[in-house]
Amino acid sequence: MCTDAVWDSSNLEKLRRKMLHFAFLQLRNEEWAEDAVQEALTSAYTKQQQFQEGAQWQTWVWAILKNKILDTLRRRQAELQHISPSEEERILDDIYDHAFNDDGHWQPQYRPQAWQMPDEAVRQNDFMRILDYCLEHLPEHTARIFMLREIMGLEVKEICMQTGIGSDNCYTILSRARNGLRLCLQRNWFDDNTGK
Repeated sequence: MCTDAVWDSSNLEKLRRKMLHFAFLQLRNEEWAEDAVQEALTSAYTKQQQFQEGAQWQTWVWAILKNKILDTLRRRQAELQHISPSEEERILDDIYDHAFNDDGHWQPQYRPQAWQMPDEAVRQNDFMRILDYCLEHLPEHTARIFMLREIMGLEVKEICMQTGIGSDNCYTILSRARNGLRLCLQRNWFDDNTGK
């Protein structure tokens, strides 16, 4: 059974805001996002006896939200808003294009560096905070496609149906997102944490 601490109003409101931001990014509709978050939190509260104490409570709630979002995506597919690439995404493409020479090899200054993964709990939390920051600063359309694939677990074919883009475009956007995240993590985590 969950403790009362997880249902504390300040903790719950902070979690709800993060969930709402994520749901809106996926659903592109404030009302649908609010409904998905409300349904997820209501379901978590009414089914809290099913929560396994050894698990992370927030992970369990996010899994419920993920399922609510997927249900909404599938139910409202015809009503979803399709977004065209933004200027920010074109800038990411330009950066990506300049990262390679004519032979398709990395330019020296853009070559991915070896990363050492954080192994302490505090550093792991800091890393996750920076990763969240990087995800939030991807262009909205790019972040949405990336999260549908990597967080929501949708196949490219289903992402294309949900968003109205072609599979080649989807793979391009996923590559753009990964490159954008890599650059952001390099600047905000790995370069700042070398030698520490």
